[in-house]
Amino acid sequence: DQTFSFVVRHLDMDEDPDIGVAFVKSLRTAVAPTVNLYTGKLESRSFRYVDSKVIHASLKNDKRRLEYRNTAQKKSIVLPVFLFSVDGEIPTFIDTEGLQAKAMNGMVLVVQSKSEAWRSTVSCNGESISQSLRNPAKAALLATLELWGKVDLISNKGSSALSKDDWSWSVGNTIFSRINPSPGLLLSQLHIDSFHRATISHVLAASHVMQRKAYKTIRAARSLLGENQQAVINDLHGVEIQLFSCWNTVISNVRFLDWSAAFKQLNPLLLTLLTSRW
Repeated sequence: DQTFSFVVRHLDMDEDPDIGVAFVKSLRTAVAPTVNLYTGKLESRSFRYVDSKVIHASLKNDKRRLEYRNTAQKKSIVLPVFLFSVDGEIPTFIDTEGLQAKAMNGMVLVVQSKSEAWRSTVSCNGESISQSLRNPAKAALLATLELWGKVDLISNKGSSALSKDDWSWSVGNTIFSRINPSPGLLLSQLHIDSFHRATISHVLAASHVMQRKAYKTIRAARSLLGENQQAVINDLHGVEIQLFSCWNTVISNVRFLDWSAAFKQLNPLLLTLLTSRW
């Protein structure tokens, strides 16, 4: 069974010079053209954005993040979420796409601005959809799911992004919907199945890579193992039997498109991956 724990730390910029400098270095100002839906006239809107690549390069070696990751248990997954709260009249996003949150390698970036009713470029029935920049919970959860669930979300890509790909991700009373003003954090069965499929595929691929790596290691070091060669091969064979058993259990559920049952059967496979020395 999976359990979640959260460690929250509130810091002012002047309390942590490293994070403060990283944020300031990555901050940019931009002006974007937009069409006023009520007047039809072209307008310019100023906003600030955080360059995700610049700030990620600065934060990936953050000492607290590295210390916490090193002290965490081997079976744990540590996911840092950096939330930057900005109190200013000009809204702040991540990158020029107008994102409130973004999944990066090993972390999630989130920004919070002052405006509670920012007029986005998304419209429905001729009415502009307002976006709460003060509550980035939806965007933060989406970015976390994208990173943790190994899924590339094909909608909700920001206020200036084009509508494309599969419309079924964007409708309904869910966190993916751009036209739903509800603050609720709901997922449909479509989304849950998609995350399950992506996770199953990722874990199966990782276990296969581990198996091939183990064989390659033994072949390369066969002359160095000496008397221990048979013991190492036996150890590898035992892990292989565990992998085959887990694979059969997971795939038997996948055959019937029972993604939820297959996902639950990943625990033994994950345990084998985490505890094996290969």
